[in-house]
Amino acid sequence: MNRIKWISLSLLLLLGACSKSDKIIQPENTGTKPGILSNISVENTPGGAKITYLLPKNEDMLYVQAIFSSRNGEERTTKASLYTNFVELEGFADTKEYNVTLYAVNRSENRSEPVNVKIHPLPPPIETVFNSLVVKEDFGGINMNFLNEGEDEFVFSTQIMGPVGKLVTYDKLYTKAKTRDYSVRGLAAEPTEFFISVKDKWGNLSDTLKTTLTPIYEEMVSKTNPKWVAMNYPNDSQIPKTSPQPIEKIWDGVWTTNTSFFIGKEPPQNPLPNWFTINMGKQYQLSRMKMYQYTLTNYAYTLGNPEVFEIWGSNNPTPDGAWDNWELLMTCTSIKPSGSLGSAKTAEDVAYAAAGEDFAFPYGTPPVQYIRFKTNRTWGRADNLLLAELTFWGGK
Repeated sequence: MNRIKWISLSLLLLLGACSKSDKIIQPENTGTKPGILSNISVENTPGGAKITYLLPKNEDMLYVQAIFSSRNGEERTTKASLYTNFVELEGFADTKEYNVTLYAVNRSENRSEPVNVKIHPLPPPIETVFNSLVVKEDFGGINMNFLNEGEDEFVFSTQIMGPVGKLVTYDKLYTKAKTRDYSVRGLAAEPTEFFISVKDKWGNLSDTLKTTLTPIYEEMVSKTNPKWVAMNYPNDSQIPKTSPQPIEKIWDGVWTTNTSFFIGKEPPQNPLPNWFTINMGKQYQLSRMKMYQYTLTNYAYTLGNPEVFEIWGSNNPTPDGAWDNWELLMTCTSIKPSGSLGSAKTAEDVAYAAAGEDFAFPYGTPPVQYIRFKTNRTWGRADNLLLAELTFWGGK
């Protein structure tokens, strides 16, 4: 019995020791403030600042807190880990002077005495991006180019004057791309007032670019009147890999189902480049083309979806389909807005591909009746083409 009592007493003492140890490691709110930050230095950055400091010698330091106000007076807070010696501030919309209050905070959430710092942000990204914006007339609307060196998040908003004299939002573009060549279409060929602005992820709004432009007239080229026909020349690559997906799927007006695509048969002795030929039935003065990759089941930017390709035109092709009497109309390169490598893609990439990719024919492109689509490189480096739909537009 004495042995059993001794073991029981030992267990009780051990449990008590564990309990006491647990209490010791819990932070206690002593009410003691940590020391203040010292050796403060400021590096102003585009739309913000990097503030470097020396941490106080407190064993229970947890983080550094920076409190400041935005241009509209909204109070914002940024925290930095105790494992760094700096805090980075972002989201300022101008280059005015701002006051930042810094605190050292311990594990009991006690704050040190404040340290006030003045910052003068450099021109913010939203201002730089807005100033880079170039807008011009385009077929059916306007075209915009801009540069976003930092690949920051922005929303471009295009407004037009509505029928009752009020501005209405016609189009919005969310992007993190470094650069974009972007068009807003679907408008009549008449003078139109455009109001374009940019918003960043902090809610800052740029100035408004106001311009009056006249969209260039265009209309969609009919695929049924007259009906498009595949020429099936001996050297064309129009043989499907699977019978339910013939070459005609590329112009059937459907591109959002699991069967609305063409996939070519692997060419064992006919690697890229390869091509197919369409007879559009009559001559058209082409203005632009929209290409839809096959994007379902996460296939965008993979397999045989075209990356680099050419559009050729002719009005008098030879019966054997040789390259005599063909003229190169344009060379195209499909883009992935994020620029990510391999099969990796962002939500913006997926949305961009699903909306179809526009390619404008050079001004003065001659009228043609026959189109040849020549694939030079695919996104997945496959030799057999994968494509959902092609659509053309043209002027009078």
